[in-house]
Amino acid sequence: MNLLYIFLGGGIGSLLRYFIGLGTHQVLASQKFPVATLIANFLSCLLLALFIWFTKNNENQTLKLFFITGLCGGLSTFSTFGWETVQLIQQGKTPWALANIALSLLLCLPLLFWAAHKNQTP
Repeated sequence: MNLLYIFLGGGIGSLLRYFIGLGTHQVLASQKFPVATLIANFLSCLLLALFIWFTKNNENQTLKLFFITGLCGGLSTFSTFGWETVQLIQQGKTPWALANIALSLLLCLPLLFWAAHKNQTP
């Protein structure tokens, strides 16, 4: 049964990622920066941070499997982030690659540190 929850969450996350890609491509078709990946990674980290914050000490494994492993796993595109960064470097667009790395780290990691801090019991 756990696999079903992961499957459903992952499907929803993957569809969200797909629609983010479509939406940003239509709006930013001439953009050379991987905006869709940045948005998907940020949104996934935001959702994970909010989930951690709102569920604090909830031990519901089904909910965690659906939301964290499934939804956030399907939405997050870290492997795509890595590949697009390598491609930017290979294309001689090192400043864009460095901007992609810096923005991804500066936008996403603080959310998770914040959530972890909020999740600690005093």
